[in-house]
Amino acid sequence: MAAPKTRASCNKTEAPDIVKFREEMRTLIKDEIAKSLTSETMTKVMSTLVKDALKDELAAIVKPIQDTVQRLSKENIDLRLANDKMKKDINYLMLKTNANEQYSRKYNIRIGGIKEDPEEDCYEKVSTFFQSKLGLTIENSEYDRIHRVGKRGSKDRQIIVKFKSYRTKAEVIKHRSKLKGAAGLFINEDFTAYNLDLYYEARGASFVAATWSSDGKVFVKLPDETTHLVRCKEDIQKLETVQDDVNSYED
Repeated sequence: MAAPKTRASCNKTEAPDIVKFREEMRTLIKDEIAKSLTSETMTKVMSTLVKDALKDELAAIVKPIQDTVQRLSKENIDLRLANDKMKKDINYLMLKTNANEQYSRKYNIRIGGIKEDPEEDCYEKVSTFFQSKLGLTIENSEYDRIHRVGKRGSKDRQIIVKFKSYRTKAEVIKHRSKLKGAAGLFINEDFTAYNLDLYYEARGASFVAATWSSDGKVFVKLPDETTHLVRCKEDIQKLETVQDDVNSYED
């Protein structure tokens, strides 16, 4: 049996008004979307969304860096504290060692300016020197050791004298002022290298009125007549700061 015939469909052309309406609606929708996307509210919303997204990403990157910086900063502080403590400990040990070495020289003096001869008897020369210059009679039995120090050269080397008793040494130191005015002759404490350098630095300080030593210890007097024991160069610097403050106050 043959299929029934269908009516052929016809493409109807839309009315011009409908086409125009559709175009206007498209344009209106585009404009509204554009306005929405460029509006202040939308900009803030988009900005917030972007910031939130970036914040999480940056946090994941920055936090490990911050943790590392904090750890290194703490380690640096710990190292500085440890270094400061080590410096203080070293300085303390150095001063302690210097004090012990100076104490071991408490029976010693150094004499300068005595003519040196090739075949000399230092004991006889020193005893004669004490008798003629200081008016002291000291027997050989009161000496522990006497000898020249330093390398032979054009100058007369100093003589180091070690007494058996501190009393004899103190008596010589007491009378050494009699050498005042005697060109080239002197009697000094047997300083350690550190204390000798300290003594000359203190004596050369412009704010120090007087410098002297006793048993290897260095003392200074300031213009205000105060006396101070100087154990290290830092002590000289502190005294200078105090003196500067006093001068500023007086000005």
